[in-house]
Amino acid sequence: MKVLVTGATGFLGSHIAEALVGAGHHVRALIRSSSDTTWLDTLSNTECIQADLHDHQSFIPALKDVDAVVHAAGGGKVKRVKDFYYQNTHITQELVEAIRKSGQPNLKLIFISSIAASGPSRKSGPRSETDIARPVSHYGRSKLEAESICQSIASNTHLTILRPPAIYGPRDTKMLTVFKGVQKGLLLKPPGKQMSLLYGPDCADAVVSCLEGNQPSGSVYFVDDGQSHTWRGLGQAVRDAMAHGKKRKRLLSVRVPSGLIYWGGAANELKSKLTGKPALLTRDKWRDGKQGYWLCSSARIEQELGFRAKTTLTQGIAQTLGWYRNEGWL
Repeated sequence: MKVLVTGATGFLGSHIAEALVGAGHHVRALIRSSSDTTWLDTLSNTECIQADLHDHQSFIPALKDVDAVVHAAGGGKVKRVKDFYYQNTHITQELVEAIRKSGQPNLKLIFISSIAASGPSRKSGPRSETDIARPVSHYGRSKLEAESICQSIASNTHLTILRPPAIYGPRDTKMLTVFKGVQKGLLLKPPGKQMSLLYGPDCADAVVSCLEGNQPSGSVYFVDDGQSHTWRGLGQAVRDAMAHGKKRKRLLSVRVPSGLIYWGGAANELKSKLTGKPALLTRDKWRDGKQGYWLCSSARIEQELGFRAKTTLTQGIAQTLGWYRNEGWL
């Protein structure tokens, strides 16, 4: 298939492009004029086309002759609250409008949403696709609204929505801060107690499974590595990978109070206003981070599409650490 990928120059999007090419598909990467295409330049069977994600008319030429669209563009770094809806909801609306006007028959659309769109889980068990969505942050609400926009064309387009949890792996900058802290012997633990995780390339493989599957249009799938994780366990996995068989260094785990994260987020928002640069850690991130449980289950995608993540946390952390070191990030 010829597959249009939005967000293809980013962390997850570039892994999706690699997985698609590896499965024998042709990738058309939608990029901006300022995009860094380093992670795409070495891929065969890949072309880049420029477009404005906020203008559906700009989208339409990129849709010519494609069989499917993987919508992985979006954002969590913002300068103000409305940016969540601009980066996640608005660009999805523009893409859907372009699909409507393109007249492409039998087009497949895979939307990369987030566990945040469903809201946190309860201590009693992980979230499932049948649970009522209750996002607690603007990021989650913007993703849920984007899901609803995609569902509006599910009768004319073969739609699949994927809701991954926190994703890590090579090229990821968010988890890099954890690695740097552990390297110094310090793990800062947010209030959350248990969470699901997923290795980036495994998430990309899940996208390929959705693309090639025969699931009903409008299907929603959670996807994770099948385990429940804690921040302490994550930190220990990073420490053990860094030791690589040698004597493990002492790791000091410090629980960061919820209030401190809140005021740190507020300070970052003020800094964004003064500098004009977007921030990742905001009070909206605090709304998600203070929740005790972010657990989901891959039972449905395994049952219906036969997909199961193949990378354990230990394996994924080791591969991520190796990549960070090879690239000079650590």
